[in-house]
Amino acid sequence: MTVEEFATSTGRFEGKEELIDGRVHRSPPPSFQHGETCVNIGCILNRYELSINEGAATIGSGLIVARNPDSVLSPDVQFFSPRRLPDNYDGWPNNPPTLAVEILDSSREYGVVMTKVDAADKSRFCHNILFLLILRHI
Repeated sequence: MTVEEFATSTGRFEGKEELIDGRVHRSPPPSFQHGETCVNIGCILNRYELSINEGAATIGSGLIVARNPDSVLSPDVQFFSPRRLPDNYDGWPNNPPTLAVEILDSSREYGVVMTKVDAADKSRFCHNILFLLILRHI
C-alpha cells in the first residue's frame, strides 16, 4: 500500500493505524495513563517551543518515514526543532523530527515499537531522530 492509498483508507478503525513497509498495522486505543503521559511530555515540549519562539510539537500525528515500500508512523509525541521544521503542516511531514517519543504501557508493546524504530532506521529520512522509549508498568 502507498502513502496516498493509506491516507484515503484511514479513519474507519477506532484505534491507531500505521503503515509499515506497505502494510497496515492496527493497535487498540492506548490507556488513560498513556494519554496523560503524552500530554505531559507534549506540554513540556510546547513550553520549550514557546520559550524559544520556534519549533513544533505534536501528539499522535503522522510522519512519512519511507517510500517504496511506504511507511507512515505515528509517534506518541514528536518535536521538530527550529532548524528542522515540518515540511508539510497540512498532511504528514516527509522530514524527520528532532525527537520522537513512544510510551510503552506493557512489555508486549516493546516488539511493536521496535518494529517502528526499525522502519524509521531503515529510512534515509530518519537517520538523526532521537527515539525516547518510556516504559510504564512493566
